[in-house]
Amino acid sequence: MTGMFTWLYDVSGSADSAREAIREVLQQQGFDVDEATPAEWHAQYGTQPSFMQQMFTNAHKPVLLSVLFTETDSGVEIELKRPTLYGVGGSGRDNVELMHLDKEYRATAAAVHERLAAEGVLISSRE
Repeated sequence: MTGMFTWLYDVSGSADSAREAIREVLQQQGFDVDEATPAEWHAQYGTQPSFMQQMFTNAHKPVLLSVLFTETDSGVEIELKRPTLYGVGGSGRDNVELMHLDKEYRATAAAVHERLAAEGVLISSRE
């Protein structure tokens, strides 16, 4: 169900219904969704902390996701992608930051999986 950098979901039904389900679950998770095109979205949860906040507080970087929709013969493939080296900045807090980001990404992937399964449209999911 969950991966390290990419999560794929094959769903039945129309692309419009898939986009609506993903939009709703991302917004429920606190993401702001930028629908760049119908086939590619960018989602962000949180804001970029200032340099001072990063150095002296527990402020975390925002969670960033790309969401890709590809129509297939059986419905729609939804791909959630996280930036590969995001969160690695050369400071001593990197491990804490990476753990926080990983936890947020996995929670979001699980919420998407649960929503699609509850709607009965999930055909398969994979890392």
